[in-house]
Amino acid sequence: MNARPQRRLLDQLRARGIRLTSQRSVLVSILDAEEGFVDAAALCMLAKRKGVRVDRATVYRTLALLRDNNLLAAGDRAEAAVAAPAKDELGLVCDQCGTRQPIAADAPGSIKRELQRCTGFDASAVRLEARGECRLCAAKSRLRGKSKN
Repeated sequence: MNARPQRRLLDQLRARGIRLTSQRSVLVSILDAEEGFVDAAALCMLAKRKGVRVDRATVYRTLALLRDNNLLAAGDRAEAAVAAPAKDELGLVCDQCGTRQPIAADAPGSIKRELQRCTGFDASAVRLEARGECRLCAAKSRLRGKSKN
């Protein structure tokens, strides 16, 4: 993502009177730059690559702070998080190899219209992640299954 959303997020934190340590600033910039889910371990590693040493407690506290301020959407695991989407995001995630494949389609518009029609909810953004096996891993699984017979 570009620097504009990062500044927007940092400005929101400052406007709320939240103290921005250098570690927090780095973690926020990493979350803004990453697409999809980022777990605490990955966040620590990415910070280390930027030359900033952070421990997991700092990462978890920062993630909790961002979630508590509605600036972060929680993932399906306690440690997973993703910056709250400002745009539609659709993707496929392989549980075996971890590959992520974005989906480019008109699906977000269809989902938003259906939500509006069924519930009256006017969604500003849609984030959908389907998890399972990618084609390559599914093919490998089928081959392993055949070789056992």
